[in-house]
Amino acid sequence: MLKTRSIVTFIALFAFIFTYLHATPLPRSVSYEAVATFKKLDGEITFKNFSNLCIADFAFNKGIDKNTPDHYFIRIGKLEYSFSNFGITIDPSKANQSGVIMKKDFEYFIDKTVTILKDKKVLDTGKFIRKQSA
Repeated sequence: MLKTRSIVTFIALFAFIFTYLHATPLPRSVSYEAVATFKKLDGEITFKNFSNLCIADFAFNKGIDKNTPDHYFIRIGKLEYSFSNFGITIDPSKANQSGVIMKKDFEYFIDKTVTILKDKKVLDTGKFIRKQSA
C-alpha cells in the first residue's frame, strides 16, 4: 500500500510540474519613437526612447545642395543646432546620420515643431509625433 501510494504521489507531482512547465512567451516591451517627416526635403528625424537618453537618426534625401554642415541648422522648439553639432554628413543632395545620443527627455520632443534652415532661411518644417516602435 505504501509503495502504491508513493508511486501515485510521484506520478501526480510529475504531472503537475510538467503541466505548468511549458514555454510561455514574455510580454513584449513597448517602446516609442518621436518622428518628424519633411516633404520638401524627402526626409525624417527619428528620436528613439532609451531610459534617460534619446538616440537620433537623421535622413534628408533632397534639397541639401552644399557640403557645408555649418550652414544648415535644425531648430526644435527654442533649441537650434547646426548639422555639424550632430555630425550630420552631407553628400549633395543628401544628408544623414544615425545613432546620435542626446541627453534630453524623450517627452520634450513630442508635439514640437522642427524646422530645417540654411543660413536662417527655412527649407522645411515638420512636427514630432509619437509612434510605437516596430
